Amino acid sequence: MTSRTLHTVALLLALLATPTEPARAQEGPDYPVPEVLAALDSGDAATAVGLLEPYRGQTGTPEPVLALLGLSYLEADQLVDALEILEPMANRETADAGVLYNAGRAALGLGSVEKAGGYLQRAAALAPGSPASRELGMLQGSLGDHAGCLVQLKAWARTRPQDQEARMAGAFCAVALNRAPDAEALLSDLPQDDPGIKLLWAKVLLLQQDPYGAIGTLEPMLGGDEPAIEGDVRRTLADAYTTVGQSGKAVEVLAGHTGDDPAVALQLARAQYQNGALEDALQTLAPFAERAVAMGADQDAGPLAGLRHGLVLEYGRFLVASGRHPEALPYLELATQVAPEDKLGWQSYGQALAAAGRTDEAQAALARFREITKTEVPASMKDMQLEQDTADPTGRELREAVKLLAQGRPEEALVIVRVEAKVNPGDPRPALMESRILLGMNQTREAYEAAERVVAAQPEYADGYYQRGAVRMALGELETAEGDLRRALELQPEHTAAMNDLAVLLLDRGDRVAARELLRRVLQLRPEDPVAKANLEALDR
Repeated sequence: MTSRTLHTVALLLALLATPTEPARAQEGPDYPVPEVLAALDSGDAATAVGLLEPYRGQTGTPEPVLALLGLSYLEADQLVDALEILEPMANRETADAGVLYNAGRAALGLGSVEKAGGYLQRAAALAPGSPASRELGMLQGSLGDHAGCLVQLKAWARTRPQDQEARMAGAFCAVALNRAPDAEALLSDLPQDDPGIKLLWAKVLLLQQDPYGAIGTLEPMLGGDEPAIEGDVRRTLADAYTTVGQSGKAVEVLAGHTGDDPAVALQLARAQYQNGALEDALQTLAPFAERAVAMGADQDAGPLAGLRHGLVLEYGRFLVASGRHPEALPYLELATQVAPEDKLGWQSYGQALAAAGRTDEAQAALARFREITKTEVPASMKDMQLEQDTADPTGRELREAVKLLAQGRPEEALVIVRVEAKVNPGDPRPALMESRILLGMNQTREAYEAAERVVAAQPEYADGYYQRGAVRMALGELETAEGDLRRALELQPEHTAAMNDLAVLLLDRGDRVAARELLRRVLQLRPEDPVAKANLEALDR
């Protein structure tokens, strides 16, 4: 089915869902809807416009007919007319998905990205997995919203697996988010000889710690017949070469291909430095690092956004390596301001300060370096964590949410878990953590709704019942809370959190014997459990 047919069907469904009998009851004209749909399906948008345009200014023309005229204008590339027709209907709270979708397409064609995004968001929410999901996902991907793109295009791909372009775009966003399993699922049964798909597979192989596999995939593609992806092929291949210690080959691949791209310049300079060409690395980075310092720490970095720290840190380190310590200081100082939790920046800055004779400042910088190092995960643990993160990106994101919670930033943690719930809807963990966060924020009713979603989706998942029981206790619904806690223990007899909460509930009811038995059981399983210890001590007083 062509995209044009999909557009027509989307609106046709909206037409069928809209009552037209009142208009006919008033003996209105017999609108040529079947003829218009036939013209659109045959690609003759001009005829469709000609059939409906006479009704545009007539009083009493039904909205479904106007909506079909808006679609006809859209297909005829008369975008201003299309939006004039569709926008008033789309701005209503009761607008249907077809009108919103086509209004979004018209706005996007006219360059009104924000307006288009709003219409498409509403359309996709009303009709998940519809053409609106595709259009929204593609728009979000082009704007750098990789998570939003992946959510929409995964939903679309489930209903239209033959749409190679959308699946490739979704896989690109999955790679950008370091979500190898999602990228694999989107790429697995597409034509494997397609150059774009080969490039995406190479990126997935790098995520999976298989650089040699990426090299084998990409080397035959250099100088191929796809100039649009040649730059990305070179950059990805250079990453793979650098990973296996072949920095000389990385330099060969990138040299002469940096243009005015700071990301490529940074990649080339690192490869040059690793290959022993320090002066070449300095020359490659100088214009970009100087531009970053001129902007300062608090200004919008424009095209340098996200790269500023790497540019100034590496350039400063290269200057230190060449013995030009005073020159390195402004670059390394900016590196510590842009990324204050990066230990390498503080170490390099401290060393440069010491070499420049600024002893007190050097000691302070190196003290910060040591402070960060103390809390760092050991290298062996990092390797294990990397393997886990590659296989379980949702777990990785939820750990980030836990870190934010520990820092007292629950709103930011909530954003992460809600995105994960959309990206990976089959995993109960995001909704479970959402409920826990909301309960901690005293948003009890919302916490209950999140816990309900977990139980509904995973009826044999003990943590879901436990969480719903905990929320019900907070709501004062003790009888139903007890039922949830006991169900959690049926499913997982050693669920100590459920035992602790059930003990508290039993104490409240005066059943001290059963409560004591539960608490002693918890301490048999977890001798240092602080909750069980405190409750048992209080019970024995």
